[in-house]
Amino acid sequence: MADEIKKPRTRVKIGRIRIGLNVLVQIVLILFLVAMVNSFAFKHYKRWDFSRDQKYALSDKTKRFLNTLKDRMRITVFFAPTTPITSDVQNLLTEYQYAGKGKVDIEHIDPERNLSRAKELFDKYKVVTDESLLILDYDGRNKTVKASEMAEFDQSGMAFGEGPRVAAFKGEQAITSAMIDLVEGK
Repeated sequence: MADEIKKPRTRVKIGRIRIGLNVLVQIVLILFLVAMVNSFAFKHYKRWDFSRDQKYALSDKTKRFLNTLKDRMRITVFFAPTTPITSDVQNLLTEYQYAGKGKVDIEHIDPERNLSRAKELFDKYKVVTDESLLILDYDGRNKTVKASEMAEFDQSGMAFGEGPRVAAFKGEQAITSAMIDLVEGK
């Protein structure tokens, strides 16, 4: 009777080891699968704009133009956080950077907080304005795009103490036309 009791215990012990190894193999396979999916997603990154008016999607013309850039396009952003179109411009420039495939460099400077860097660049590019703007630099040539060129503002609320509202955002047209002018040397 003592022999009968010992044999089932060894079988139970072997069964537990098998179950443990099976669980371990499953965990390793799941981790490997997650790592492979992550690696594939990283290599084949894709962005979509599901917003109603496709506000942040670049046009095909702009994407084709960005593919023709031979040198790096440097964009310096001088937008205070209080400017009504700051977030729109930042999101749009992120799309330019993504579509440019490494040929578009963006530097954000808050002119209210980083006065020394702003003054240094204003002196370098000979810019004289208090308005928020972008400075595009390509192959030694530069061009500025002001906030007033990128949006139409509705001033009707100013009489009631409200700030200006954005009536229409046309940042892509302004930025792309400035880029084309720079590349063509106009």
